[in-house]
Amino acid sequence: MDDFMFFSIIGAALAMLIAWLWVVIHAFQESVGWGFATLLLNPVTLVYALMRPQKCKYPLILFGIAAVFLLMGLSYAKSKDRATNKRAHFEAPPNPSLHPTRYSGLRPLPRAGELKR
Repeated sequence: MDDFMFFSIIGAALAMLIAWLWVVIHAFQESVGWGFATLLLNPVTLVYALMRPQKCKYPLILFGIAAVFLLMGLSYAKSKDRATNKRAHFEAPPNPSLHPTRYSGLRPLPRAGELKR
C-alpha cells in the first residue's frame, strides 16, 4: 500500500470519526434524546447536523473534506490495482481441469447421419 493511499484513507476515517463525535456532543448539549439518537442511529446524526447548520457547520465541513480524501485514496487504490492487473485475494485460481484444450474424457457427438434408432 502506498503512503498516500494509506494516510488519506486512515486520515479521512479519523477525521470522519472526529466530525461524528463533534455532532454527537452538540446533540447531547441540546437534549439527551437527540444525543442518544445521534449516538445510536447514524442517519439521525446527518439529519440533526443538517437541521442545525449554525451549530454543526464546522463538523459538516470537516466531514465533507474527509469524504473527498477518502474517495481520493480509494480511487487511487483502485487505479493502482487495475494498473498492476492483480487479482483480488478472494478469487480462486482457474481450475486446470476445466481448461478448454484439455481432454475431458467425453466422446464426440455423432453426426446427423450416424444416429441409430
